[in-house]
Amino acid sequence: MLTLPNRANSALLAFALGVAGCSSSPAPSAPSPVSQAGPGLIPLSSVSGYVMDSGFRSIAEARVDVVDGVHAGAATTADAAGKFSLSGPFDRTTRFRATKAGHIAITEVAPSYCRGEECFGSLFFLLPVDGPSVNLIGDYTLTFVADAACVDFPANLRTRSYAAAVVPNPTSVSLAITVTGATFLGNASRFTIGVAGDYVAFSLSESAAIVEQLPGNAFIAFNGDAAVTVEPGTSTISAPFHGSIDHCVTQSGKNVIYGCGVSEATGLLIPEEIVAHAVCASPNNRIILTRR
Repeated sequence: MLTLPNRANSALLAFALGVAGCSSSPAPSAPSPVSQAGPGLIPLSSVSGYVMDSGFRSIAEARVDVVDGVHAGAATTADAAGKFSLSGPFDRTTRFRATKAGHIAITEVAPSYCRGEECFGSLFFLLPVDGPSVNLIGDYTLTFVADAACVDFPANLRTRSYAAAVVPNPTSVSLAITVTGATFLGNASRFTIGVAGDYVAFSLSESAAIVEQLPGNAFIAFNGDAAVTVEPGTSTISAPFHGSIDHCVTQSGKNVIYGCGVSEATGLLIPEEIVAHAVCASPNNRIILTRR
């Protein structure tokens, strides 16, 4: 049985893991912080966010309670997308607790951001399932395979394999996978895996893609999602990789995770920078994780 995660949820998840350190229907992108609010400054006007399970799936009807502060005892229920909102004001030390039957409750303090003189809290809960989950900790070979229908993609790059290690994520209930054995662009050698029971999800969003630097000012990048149910003790996990495999050659040998031939300063495409470019964007690409 295969279940693919929602692409909008993937972008939201990247924000959640990066900002909150701790969420299947489309969800809006979280607001970009204008300025960070320090302790003891303006109280939070409201706190909102999402509740997801540890496999990055939205949890409908999860309960979110205010644990302490002047609004202690107030509560709300997440909608079908896992979204919730609570009106303040709240102190920046106020704790919030998310619960749902069949999951382990999580209590968090909301990271905050400000727009002018008004500040808000954003919370993204990842609730582990209350029961055993597949154990993925260990060493692997990670392989990406391009969809055979992408006939213009270079034949010698259709299959790409790397050594990989899966370890607990120190800031989240998710797992972190780091690939080695090649030259990678910046920090683009790590992404996130979510596990909820027998459900395993891979999240390679734009801010957490794998980008290998090839000889001759060339790059290959992997960006997308995959999810699959697996049996305990499975040595090979193989799933459709819904996203893109991007290969490019540039004049200067510069690239950014967000696209081939894009200016890092402006984010705009520089056509004269691109020597060659091929993209296999397909739900039928494949990701394979084989235990070593």
